[in-house]
Amino acid sequence: MRPSLDRFSPSPPTTWNDSAANALLMFLPGGHGQYVCEPFPLSHYFPMLRHDSDLVGRLSRLRTSVDRLIDVQFGDDGNTRASGVSSGDVVQCWRQIGFYGREFGVMACPGSPLDFGSVAEEVHRTLVRKQTDYGHENIRRFGRIGLIVRIQDKVARLENLVAKGATEGPRNESIFDNVVDVMGYSAIGLMWEANTFLLPLKDDAQLEVLPL
Repeated sequence: MRPSLDRFSPSPPTTWNDSAANALLMFLPGGHGQYVCEPFPLSHYFPMLRHDSDLVGRLSRLRTSVDRLIDVQFGDDGNTRASGVSSGDVVQCWRQIGFYGREFGVMACPGSPLDFGSVAEEVHRTLVRKQTDYGHENIRRFGRIGLIVRIQDKVARLENLVAKGATEGPRNESIFDNVVDVMGYSAIGLMWEANTFLLPLKDDAQLEVLPL
């Protein structure tokens, strides 16, 4: 069983903004930073990632990670488990989804912030902006179940966009926008499991972007 994020936070976050930064660092190569000190390298959890040199292969790994999360929560029969769901297993799934989502995005959107170290700051800005508009209740109402539905929708959309290929581009959200959302929901998933999603947002005077 994987331990919770609190295990690796030398300075536990006290605001929503800090918790989001903590979670996003879990998806970057190296998997550590200001708040997170992982005991194992990412290759311990993702030993075959670099073998996927094509877009479809990376998207397939993202799909496999989402399906595993669904199986952990609902089981083979599709019924929500009343008990026995390991939060550590869910944390591992969310980390895989966020990491593979970024790796897919690096290949699908060359030259975007996903391709550089600024990706965490880019997604962090988007997360904080959206959370300021939505507030806590949209996630609190359905918690983990609602987040699983959201991530399934986002990955299904990415699969549809890739299947259409260059002959029919996106009419609404771009692949980049969807990858940012995949990373964002994965970060929120980690925050939910760490019991930090309901922390207060910084007030408007404090809404600077954390230096990741």
